[in-house]
Amino acid sequence: MASSMACERADTGADDVDDGLGDLPDDVLLDVLSRLVMAGDVYQIPDLSLDVGDFYPDAGWCPAAAVSTHTTWGGGRRRWEKQFQAYQHHATAGFIGALWSFLAAPPSVRVIGSLRLKMILTKYELLRRVGRLVGEAKRSGRIKGGNGTGGAIVELELLTEKTNLKDAEDEPAEVMLGYGALFARFQRGCPRAFRALTRLSVENLWFEDRAAVSDLVRRCVALEHLSLRFCGFEPAAAMAIDLPPESRLRTLLCVECHVPGVDLVRAPSLVELHCGWRLVDGAPPASFGHAPELRKLTLHYQQYEDQEDLWLLSEFLVNIPRQLELLTLSFEFTKIWVQPEAPKYLRVAFGRLKELHLEKIHPSCNLSWATFLLEAAPLLETLRVKVLNHACKPDWHKKLAPSDTDHSEAAPPPSPGFAHRGLKEVAIRRAFHVAMDAPFVRTVVGMAVNLERVTLSVEELGCNACAAAEERRPKLARSRCRPAGAGAGGDDAQALVERIMGGLASSARITILRSG
Repeated sequence: MASSMACERADTGADDVDDGLGDLPDDVLLDVLSRLVMAGDVYQIPDLSLDVGDFYPDAGWCPAAAVSTHTTWGGGRRRWEKQFQAYQHHATAGFIGALWSFLAAPPSVRVIGSLRLKMILTKYELLRRVGRLVGEAKRSGRIKGGNGTGGAIVELELLTEKTNLKDAEDEPAEVMLGYGALFARFQRGCPRAFRALTRLSVENLWFEDRAAVSDLVRRCVALEHLSLRFCGFEPAAAMAIDLPPESRLRTLLCVECHVPGVDLVRAPSLVELHCGWRLVDGAPPASFGHAPELRKLTLHYQQYEDQEDLWLLSEFLVNIPRQLELLTLSFEFTKIWVQPEAPKYLRVAFGRLKELHLEKIHPSCNLSWATFLLEAAPLLETLRVKVLNHACKPDWHKKLAPSDTDHSEAAPPPSPGFAHRGLKEVAIRRAFHVAMDAPFVRTVVGMAVNLERVTLSVEELGCNACAAAEERRPKLARSRCRPAGAGAGGDDAQALVERIMGGLASSARITILRSG
């Protein structure tokens, strides 16, 4: 995956008025800035946001991302990497100069309320200069103090010099372990700066110590939000999160990390957990110990083609009874990895659930398997389903095996006379063949006695390759303009509503949002 570095200039809301400042060299701009600081003209700026991507010679070009495009150049690639790293060091130096200029104001004149920094995990000398600047600003009072409620927001996003390491063939483990060691040195060398952080986002960091993530949070005493992308351990091990009672961590995101699961041993303040990677045979995706405040959980997994495991949600949600209010299950365009089970086993975990999101479902999947989730969540108010319809993918038209797409026979039937009294809203979004969901919607309408609205949306195509695939298949294109049914000419929206509502006593409003 390419670097997430933002390279476009921010939209200021002005009418594209050219003030000429953008054409000045960086050193001139920094000199102007420092003079303004010393003159007192920027003392009253309380919020500072700096992105290293804005300090490249060409702000519309990202050298860090471009490294990954030259993977077959041999010696030429090495020369490119050295050149890109020189650009990165130059950009970081400009970034540091701008940061110094803003933080140079005396603390009695201005206090910073929010500080947001986006930079590269590069040479340690450059990292230490940033850390010392932030640490000194915190010590001297330039950054507002407080206990997390009235203190400053201090955010740090760290990108790595190399990208696409997740799928690289040239010793990615060695490179990522090196990044992990460099990050650990940065943290040890600038403890005051890390104690000030309230949000931290990192990528491509691997560690040999399984306790590295817990230790990171312990050292960042003010940290409330932690995002980990492509991080993990070598050798692979579950990510243990064991935090002290005073920990303020409220949000933890683990996206495509090199771990078989998350072991939430103790997380006293954690409210939201996002886990996403490929499932590993025999390993539960998550385990929960002491997490009394957990309310939002996202499980985002992709199975290997030859994997057979189906997970019982009740098995690994049993330790968070009646806590969850929002649950997101994401299937990443592969088979359904949730095993249907009797709702009575899930009610302990789903007793307070208000929202259920099912995302990135393969277009050939039968949604009727999901009815057991509704019966297990008596307080559920909102159900949202999004089908991943990338027609440009080579396997998009390849139907999955029936056992992977249709769990309706394995799913327990609704209890006799069961009526769901909490569900108010159902929304299903897909790019093609919206009428496929009519049987499932009809089942839900008949089950949810207080249902107020159902929305079936034909998604806009956000991908040029999908638009090209649509043009090559006229029948596919027609399914976007009208909700095609079994008839030769296709059913219009009103006919689809009749198919759903016919014979049912419900006041629910059915809305079909069509493309084109």
